[in-house]
Amino acid sequence: MDGTVQSSQMDEGLYHEALVIPALSALPENIGDVLILGGGEGCVAREVLKYRPTSITQYDYDEEFIRWARHGLVHWNAGSYMNECVKVHTESADVALHDPAKYNAIFVDLFDPDVSSVDWFCNVLFGCVAKLRAGGVLAAYIGDSPRGPTDVGVDIVLRLEKALGDDAHILPYRFYIPSFYGEACFVFVSVTGSVLAIVTGK
Repeated sequence: MDGTVQSSQMDEGLYHEALVIPALSALPENIGDVLILGGGEGCVAREVLKYRPTSITQYDYDEEFIRWARHGLVHWNAGSYMNECVKVHTESADVALHDPAKYNAIFVDLFDPDVSSVDWFCNVLFGCVAKLRAGGVLAAYIGDSPRGPTDVGVDIVLRLEKALGDDAHILPYRFYIPSFYGEACFVFVSVTGSVLAIVTGK
């Protein structure tokens, strides 16, 4: 997409496990309801299903790709779109943020944010935090780099730290992905009730 590698059969498992496992490992055994933004291949949902969630709600605007992935990428996604607890909306992340539903875990697997999109991307992350239940977790892909986080990735983490304060647990981390020719960079956020009061104004 846009001239960059988004996923490769060779190592997509490394990427999707790095996105999902740290966050869900921080939750109790019953992980509850999960929201996925992006993740069109169905592989984020595949990893989440291993933890037996109550429900998975996914938003990805690319209806044609989702329709193809449902059957054409079964060897990648292990038939995740066929699972009855997975509900897919072929709409943008903005639509998801206007839905009143709350979640125990949210995964953001969209695109490589750059200078032109970082404001929108951060607004999505803030909106996601507001949709978490107390004790909930968020994990987001924030770009890739041959040598660690990009300036945009660092900017995203700093904005989260400034907005959410000391009561939120914010952890940037990265994982080497061969097909990216470098490291995929992520950010993990765990929130408390006091943080939710800040971002929701309640």
